[in-house]
Amino acid sequence: VLMPGISGIDALAKIQAVAPDAAIVLLTGSESEEDRVEAVRLGARGYIVKDMPFDQLVLSIDQVAKGGAAVSPVMAGKLFDVLRQLVLHHDMVGARKPTLTGREIEVLEMVSEGKTSRQIGDLLFISENTVKNHIRNILDKLGLHSRNEAVLYAVRENLIVLR
Repeated sequence: VLMPGISGIDALAKIQAVAPDAAIVLLTGSESEEDRVEAVRLGARGYIVKDMPFDQLVLSIDQVAKGGAAVSPVMAGKLFDVLRQLVLHHDMVGARKPTLTGREIEVLEMVSEGKTSRQIGDLLFISENTVKNHIRNILDKLGLHSRNEAVLYAVRENLIVLR
C-alpha cells in the first residue's frame, strides 16, 4: 500500500476506474485501519502482509485469480474487527424506532377517525395550531410526508387500532 510516487490505495482506485472487474491483491506492510477499509471499499479481492511466505502468497494470488478472496491471517482478524463494529453500529441504528408521545398517539388515533385539526383541538382542549404542531412533530419523527402515511405507519406498528 505504501509505494513511491503513488499509494497502493490510489493505484487500486485508478485500476478499478479503468478495469472494474480486475481482481486486485494488495501486498502491504501497512497496519492502517483506514487503508484496510478503503481497500475493501474500492474492491480489492486480497489484502496480504508482505511477510507472508512466498508459497502462501502464490496460493493467495491463484485463489483471487479463480474468483476467490485472500486475506492474510493477521489482516483477517483486523478486518473482522472492522466488520464487527459495522454490524454493531447497524444493529444499534436499526433497533432505534422513533418514539411517539402519548399525546401524539392520541392525535393520530383521532386523525385515523377522520377528524380535522380543529375537531381534535376541541376534543383535547388545545388549539388547532398545537394539533398541527403535534402532527408536524409526528411526521418529522417518522420521516413521513402526510397524515395518511402517519396513520398507516401507526396501524402497521400497532400504535393505534382502526375502528
